[in-house]
Amino acid sequence: YVHASINLKPGEISEPVPSAIGWHILRLDSVIYTTVNDEFKYMIKNRLARDARSKKSKESLVEKLKVEYNYEEKGKAAALKFFKKKMPDNYFQSKHVAVDSLKGIEKLKPMCSFADQTITAVDFGRYLSRFQGAQLKGSMSSFLDQVFPNFVGERMLRYESTQLMTKYPEYRDVVNE
Repeated sequence: YVHASINLKPGEISEPVPSAIGWHILRLDSVIYTTVNDEFKYMIKNRLARDARSKKSKESLVEKLKVEYNYEEKGKAAALKFFKKKMPDNYFQSKHVAVDSLKGIEKLKPMCSFADQTITAVDFGRYLSRFQGAQLKGSMSSFLDQVFPNFVGERMLRYESTQLMTKYPEYRDVVNE
């Protein structure tokens, strides 16, 4: 998304660009350059520090949930090896490659499980489709190793949000009021 917007010149319209919430077409009307004063630098520095703390808190919660929900990785290594071998080199530049339907993907064992959830290679392939059109920095292998924990964390937090009313009766009571 950022890569597509940076490469536009005023008056240009981008090709369709994927993001976490869907596809977008960007148009750059103009570019306005500005100087950064000390107050703005301070604000940005604080915001980055706050974001880093938030990320650490989220990572800590995910680690706690992994223990609580008996998180297990069984087929992760084989599935990541499959993706590294079978994903086309042009995957990130293409908008028409469906990784979740690569030949043989359905035969892979589940990558991991927790609570009553099973995460398959097909699920991970669908998650990877978010990144089509993005500029890959580094190797495909390191990218996959980096995004898998994010994928699991998102799935685990989404599952946890469905369990709040069961786990916390006080929360359920407040919501039902």
